[in-house]
Amino acid sequence: MVLISFVLHRQRTTRHEKKLQLDERQRCSRRVSTAVVAGRRCLPALCGADAKIAFLSGTQEHDVVCVGWMGASWTLWRAEYLSDNRLHFGFVPVGFPCRSRQRCVGKSLRQCGALRTRQRLLQPPPPLDYTSVAALVHSVKQRTVPGRLETVLQPDARTLYLGLRTLEIPRVWLTLSWHPQLARLTAVPERKGSGNQNDALRYGVPKAFQAESMPYSVSNVLRSREFRDLILCDCRAPLAFERLVEFDLARRPGEEPILRIILELVGTRSNLVVLGGMDRLGGRDSGDILACGYQLAEGKSDRPFRVGDRYVYPATVQASSSRMPSVYRDEEPWRERLVATASGDLIWRGLTRAFVGLSSALAQDMVSSALGSDALERCTEELEASEWHALFSNWLAWLSALERHDFAPHRKVGGALAEKASGRTSYSMVRWPNEAPFVPTDASDLIADLFDRYEVCVYAESMGKRLRRELAPKLKRVRNALAQYTNRLAEAEHADQLRARGDLLMAWQHLWQPGETSLRPPSEAASAFESWKGDGLNAVLEIAPGRTPVEEAQACYQRSRKLRRAVQALAPLEQAARRELEHLEHLEYMISVALDYGQDPDLELLQEVFNELHLAQAPKSGKSVPSKRGSPTRRDAKAKGASNARLLDRCIQLQAATEGSRILCGKSQHQNDYLTFRVATESDLWFHAQGCAGSHCILRMPPGFVASTDDVQLASDVAAYFSKARLQKSVPVVYTQIKYVRRADAPGTVKYANERVIFGEPDRARAFVEERSAIELSSASSSASSAVESGDET
Repeated sequence: MVLISFVLHRQRTTRHEKKLQLDERQRCSRRVSTAVVAGRRCLPALCGADAKIAFLSGTQEHDVVCVGWMGASWTLWRAEYLSDNRLHFGFVPVGFPCRSRQRCVGKSLRQCGALRTRQRLLQPPPPLDYTSVAALVHSVKQRTVPGRLETVLQPDARTLYLGLRTLEIPRVWLTLSWHPQLARLTAVPERKGSGNQNDALRYGVPKAFQAESMPYSVSNVLRSREFRDLILCDCRAPLAFERLVEFDLARRPGEEPILRIILELVGTRSNLVVLGGMDRLGGRDSGDILACGYQLAEGKSDRPFRVGDRYVYPATVQASSSRMPSVYRDEEPWRERLVATASGDLIWRGLTRAFVGLSSALAQDMVSSALGSDALERCTEELEASEWHALFSNWLAWLSALERHDFAPHRKVGGALAEKASGRTSYSMVRWPNEAPFVPTDASDLIADLFDRYEVCVYAESMGKRLRRELAPKLKRVRNALAQYTNRLAEAEHADQLRARGDLLMAWQHLWQPGETSLRPPSEAASAFESWKGDGLNAVLEIAPGRTPVEEAQACYQRSRKLRRAVQALAPLEQAARRELEHLEHLEYMISVALDYGQDPDLELLQEVFNELHLAQAPKSGKSVPSKRGSPTRRDAKAKGASNARLLDRCIQLQAATEGSRILCGKSQHQNDYLTFRVATESDLWFHAQGCAGSHCILRMPPGFVASTDDVQLASDVAAYFSKARLQKSVPVVYTQIKYVRRADAPGTVKYANERVIFGEPDRARAFVEERSAIELSSASSSASSAVESGDET
């Protein structure tokens, strides 16, 4: 999507001048359209295929600035207009790399800063193709057949969780989703995780969404008494090269099925259908629709889905058709078919048009694995005989994997780094002949990890928006109250002046004549009052109409006493409002930390904010009931130790410049308190951004070492980065030894002494954090490859 905006000078013009400006605006629009086409051609040529134009805008009268994605950061490009209404196509990079929104100046360029890492991570994974569905069916059948249906959960209108018990696995969660973007089929065993909500979906338990049994038709049918304790006896893909999966449920293994679940994984048209009466038909024909994900009338679709109707299978391609991939076992007919269908188009596009069952992702993977990534831009006429043979070898490998169910699900080499940079998923289900050795994973685990990560990101974004909506009025209310308290306390400073004014009125009331609205005491008398802050020697005391000096003096005394009482009453209220404002601002910072930092959103951190805002009922505190095994003290101590260990694992841990030194950062009030007063020792250094909400950062040095200047500067940069002032260029950071830090009255606040101030740069810390995470990802991939090589040697 290209967003075009123009900066026009507002001035008074005649109708003729307005018409000329309109014509010039139209010509400028055509020139910008030309710039868009030129940018699309120029950026990939200069920077590779990953370069893309996000938007193009006219910032001045004679130039155009565009922002392009370079695979790792945003880049500014500039094109200049020539005087003869032509555009200069030489795009020159300006300000590379563009990583922060401070470098993106201008109204339209602020969108560059808005497209952050979290926004790039929220890209839905590609829909499942037939190869992925076949691999998932094979994986699900191995894990769940035969299995007894024990639990049915449907947390929303497009997702169904089936809890199955098998002979080998106590509980397997079978996920059936007909979501338009997340349609999938997975079977993940339930395992005991670390207890945090980020691991809930990864371990197969739908806890992250507070999954409960909602009154949907599909779950109601499966939970009815008639179909209780059924056995999943079969899982298959009945139609060749069709993304349709059948699940047969019977009373006992080996009997005829009485219930059939059909899941259609066709992108936005995905649906789930529950069929009944299979025992009456002998399990050989389609039954009556008992429930479905959503119903379709006859006028809206060729295949209506209505409860009570007979289910109709989709039309399939004949087995002898020229589009069936299984027909082509020889290279010559396959090559002729591909060349005739492609007709000068790209190779991978010709594959998708010539044969069924081939998605764009699979065709690109097949071509790039055989001929290299550059072949994605080549046509069929450019291939040589050896290249045709290599491509046909990959074709046969794909057909063999489908026939033998010999799938090799895996992430592509460098997939984790690519996903972190661009948010794209990169995986394959087939082992190509010329591919480097790797250890394949299970298809259900791979797809569950990819799709659940996106689902968790979407859930975290929606939860973050909800929390911000709930937090905004609270912040506004507290800020308004604090402003009122501050103004009234400022007025209270004039209490002595009002009392002195009343004394002057009482002392010189005899100078007042009835009907006068002012009283001018002698200058010597006015200067005698030290607290009088009037106009010096020419002080004039105003008297309200209808009042006497005595009445005006009584009003001054009453107002002075009221202001003095206000100081005693408003001072604690002002302090409480200030503490509440700091608390709410820290909650706002916690939301930004949970959504903006790291690869995955922190759901537990969002849940803490959720509980702090009293949007959910917190568990009632009470005495623990002793159990038969073990004493309550030992059990509570063990649970507390596990909770503290989980807190430490969730904290941000970075390696400092000195070997053996670490930087620990908390993301919530509980983590900050635990790091500062439980983990840190007296010799550690404590860092915090001055005057704003942020993380408590601890610099831990090895025994006998003293923190160097580089370590202190790096820790200050990290503290500035993990604070609310992370968008500034330079942030003041206070640091001191941990022995000078004490708890304050308000939760999450501390008092410190003997502090020093150093300025930290968030941009420098951002580059350091990204570099450390890239090193961890590369080391993980290298360790995996070394494990593969050692396995080959053995």
